[in-house]
Amino acid sequence: MSSQNLPPHTLTSEQVAELLARNAQLEKELHHCQAKLSEYRNLFSQVDQNFQSVFWLAEQKTREIVFVSSAFESIWQRPRTQHMKDMSILWRSTIVPEDWEHIETLLATAPTCAFEMTYRIQRPDGSIRWIRDHGFPIYDEQGEAYRIAGIGEDITDRKQAELELRSLNQELERRVLERTQELEQTHFALEQSESEFRTLVEHSPDIITRRDRLLRFTYVSPAVGQRGFSASNFIGKTLDEIDSSFKVLEEDEGAAHRVIEMGEPETLTSKVLFGSTAMHFQTLLVPEFDQTGAVNSVLSVTRDISSLKQAEAVVQQSEERFRRIFEDSPLGMGIATESGHFLMMNKRLCQIVGYSESELLTKTFWDITHPEDHYKEFEVLQQAIQAGEKILSLEKRFIQKDNNIIWVRITISLVQDKAGKTLHQIGMVEDISDRKKAEAELRASLQDKEVLLKEIHHRVKNNMQMVSSLLSLQASYIEDPAILLPFTESQNRVNAMALIHERLYRSNSLAKVSFSEYIHKLTSDLFRSYDSSDRSISIEFNLAEIELDIDVAIPCGLIVNELVSNALKHAFPNNMTGIIWVDFVCDDSMICALTIADNGVGIPEEISIYDSDSLGLQLVSAFTKKLHGKLQFERSKGSRIKVSFSLPLSR
Repeated sequence: MSSQNLPPHTLTSEQVAELLARNAQLEKELHHCQAKLSEYRNLFSQVDQNFQSVFWLAEQKTREIVFVSSAFESIWQRPRTQHMKDMSILWRSTIVPEDWEHIETLLATAPTCAFEMTYRIQRPDGSIRWIRDHGFPIYDEQGEAYRIAGIGEDITDRKQAELELRSLNQELERRVLERTQELEQTHFALEQSESEFRTLVEHSPDIITRRDRLLRFTYVSPAVGQRGFSASNFIGKTLDEIDSSFKVLEEDEGAAHRVIEMGEPETLTSKVLFGSTAMHFQTLLVPEFDQTGAVNSVLSVTRDISSLKQAEAVVQQSEERFRRIFEDSPLGMGIATESGHFLMMNKRLCQIVGYSESELLTKTFWDITHPEDHYKEFEVLQQAIQAGEKILSLEKRFIQKDNNIIWVRITISLVQDKAGKTLHQIGMVEDISDRKKAEAELRASLQDKEVLLKEIHHRVKNNMQMVSSLLSLQASYIEDPAILLPFTESQNRVNAMALIHERLYRSNSLAKVSFSEYIHKLTSDLFRSYDSSDRSISIEFNLAEIELDIDVAIPCGLIVNELVSNALKHAFPNNMTGIIWVDFVCDDSMICALTIADNGVGIPEEISIYDSDSLGLQLVSAFTKKLHGKLQFERSKGSRIKVSFSLPLSR
């Protein structure tokens, strides 16, 4: 300022002194205000550092944040920006988009009073936190709002608790609803059960009653009417006050007193006479308790068990019969476990093995079985079990107490459960030592007879061969072919019969011969007898593998002998070549067919095989009749003769 502008007057010393004093006073007040300001700043800093909620300030008009406390960093997990404008952007960016619309709508209007807003923020790690802001306007000296202040607190734990509480309440409501439904269902089921129980009681053939502590009837089921009484006659009365002819329940009077005194159930059985008829009853008495645990009534159920008693009597009689059969049986009988340990046995079994009952109880079936028969019996048992059989029989040897060996036939019955597991074995033992001895003697006798029979067959064969040799010797002196032929045919017939006895002598069976082997040997001898091997005549066979009795084999063999001989002599004249077929087949009904055929010139039309002068054909007819068979003949491409007959089915 220039000197021309100074006031025209100068200050007096007094004025200067006053000004200096005033200045000093102002400086003093300034220092005081600065101290207070520093104190407030320090206090605000402490509040900022220790206040767990976020304190913030924003411009009223622009809504730009001008201050945010340090708690922002711990709650938002983000650092505060240096420029408050960036802070506003940061704050808005952390709010979950679904919640920002509500906040934006709230802040769009200028708040003139306290307000509250709740929203969610997202931290950098992706976690969500719930924030509740309490805001209010700040007014200047003119009373106009120029800023908005707010306190934001993290209410995530409270929200979580509220959610859990809400979930808990919902779960509780659900459980209450379920429990209510269960109670309703239980109540319904109880009512239904009571109805069913009442129906059951009302229709039960058992007499059901309830009596109080003084044994007065409070309930009697309608079944009492089956005994000629009305249930209403019992109510409020004791047995002494009821018609004395009712005897069914009288015997339980003392039992009912005991049930009341002891508080425990009791069962009794009574026999009652209704006229001349005896009936049996079983009564179950059960105490009923009040809330204090004292017996306040007795419930009884009386059942007619007369039929059961009769069944028990029948069972006892059956058991007694079984016991007598078991004890008095001429066969040894024993009952053993699955492993063979004796459980009980009769006297006859003790006699067979020579042990006492007490001694056998310490042993098993295996202990008295000959060691060489163990495997056999075990194998039979296993086969029976695998095949599902429950009864099996076998013969084996027992060792008696004195070490004497006896033969027995044992029949074992397996007692099994529903699953097929063997529980017990019931054995019936028969001493067959005498029979075994007789069988051995019979086998020895049969062996002697077999030797004798073989010797007979051998001698018959030798005698026939001697006859054949005599015929052959006689034929050697005959030069006329017409006379020689009958000798040769007779010799072949004798050889056919001798061959049977030779086969029987050499076979294991003395009564049967393999027909196939016999025919092969017979025809081979015939071919050799007639020197047919040089004439290009062959023979083919179709023979069933069967053994024939001697009574069947000899006629069949002689038929083959005659017909094959006839074919060799007449079917192929002038050194013709040809085939002879010999077939023998049997069906399942044992109907057999013996067929001899050839493809030679055939039998002349004037010759009938049924009525011929030929000895050979006469023998064929005779042997067919002996077999009770049927003879068939065909003249087609040679000759074909078929003999059909039946074998005994007992074969």
